[in-house]
Amino acid sequence: MNEQEILALLTGERNESVFVCRVSQDQASAIGAKTTEVWLSRATVIKQESKHYSTSKDLYFMVPRIIAKGFVRFQPPHHMIFILHEKTDKTRSFKAVVKATKTGHELYLVSIHRVARGDVRAVYRRTTSLEKWKRKRREVGPPRNPT
Repeated sequence: MNEQEILALLTGERNESVFVCRVSQDQASAIGAKTTEVWLSRATVIKQESKHYSTSKDLYFMVPRIIAKGFVRFQPPHHMIFILHEKTDKTRSFKAVVKATKTGHELYLVSIHRVARGDVRAVYRRTTSLEKWKRKRREVGPPRNPT
């Protein structure tokens, strides 16, 4: 991740999407993605500013760490949700959502924000683990993506 490119995207000096980090091949495959590269678009930045006005540049800089160190849950057919608990903050966690495009050729960060620890339970209820998702896919086959 290039922090200068992220800053340019956040300030509107750049409109092209910026590479943020990678997910594992298993994670990408679970949501039908053919790539492991996660990108951040200007459209997401604008949406974040309108919905989560407290989103800071430091939060965007944490995305690689959230994805690498956080636990992941899947929300079929195309979303992964990463949650990172910090030992220094017992009340709030970090949440990053990554989505595969319908064709599976791209992965985008679609949301990043802080969540109350109590709200993490709701994430668990609405999502599934990688292992459970793999078992289910073996039973019904891989997701179908338009080509």
